[in-house]
Amino acid sequence: MTGPEKGSQVPTVWRVNTDGSNPEKFVDNCGAVTDIDAGGQYLLGVVWFGEKSGIYEVPTSNKKCITLLPGVETINATIARDGKSFFYAVVSRGETSIFRQLWKDGKTIAAPQLALKVPFALPTWYANHAAYDELLLPFTGRLLCFGSFHQLMHRPPNVGFDGPS
Repeated sequence: MTGPEKGSQVPTVWRVNTDGSNPEKFVDNCGAVTDIDAGGQYLLGVVWFGEKSGIYEVPTSNKKCITLLPGVETINATIARDGKSFFYAVVSRGETSIFRQLWKDGKTIAAPQLALKVPFALPTWYANHAAYDELLLPFTGRLLCFGSFHQLMHRPPNVGFDGPS
C-alpha cells in the first residue's frame, strides 16, 4: 500500500496483509509503487510531481530508495514482460510519449528510448490509470491493476503477473 505521511508530499510504501493486518513500513518517501519484477527483487515506483519527481526502485533485499530517472513526471512505470526494461508515459503539449528504459539487475542501461508517440494527451488521472495501462499493453504484454496492491506485495514468490515462472 502506498500513501502520504503527515508533512510529506512523497508517498511511503507499506506492506500489509490483504485483510489489513500486520502493517509494516517498507520504505519512506520513495513514491507510489507501480510494479514489481517477476522475481520479487525490485519494486518500481514513481513520484508524480514536485522536487523529487522521477522513477525509483526499491530492492526488496535492503529496502533502500534508489533514483533511476530523476525529474521524469509520469504516473506509471511498468516492467516489460521479459524484465529487461520498463516503460513509462510522459504527457506534454497535447502529446503522449511512451519511453522504454533498458534495465538489468536494478540498474538502468543507456538513455531512455522513445517507443511510441501519439498525437493526443491522456488525462493524467483518468480511470485509475486505465488509459496508460492500455497504451502500455503492447509493450508490456499485461495490464497492471492499481486497485490490486496485493498483487504486488502478497503473491507467492514464484508467481509473476503472467503466471507461474
